[in-house]
Amino acid sequence: MHIYYSNTLPFPTDPTLAQLAKKSGYAGPNMAGYNYGYGIWIKDKERDNRELLANELIHVRQFELRGVQEQIRQYLMQIYNRLPQHSIRD
Repeated sequence: MHIYYSNTLPFPTDPTLAQLAKKSGYAGPNMAGYNYGYGIWIKDKERDNRELLANELIHVRQFELRGVQEQIRQYLMQIYNRLPQHSIRD
């Protein structure tokens, strides 16, 4: 497992995913951490936030149990369900 501390968090480069991320609040200023597989990214200002790290470690375990594809599918469905109806087409 790798933990990365950075001023910014990873952001999708695919235009459609980037649009979805912005509309869902994924790219919001309140997002403090993110994980993908065995990588965890945490904003520098949250370096000492043990609750955040614990939460990201739970997501790592979910990846282990569900597999990457299923975990991503469930995560994207959660984001999609937070969007106003049809807003992905705007």
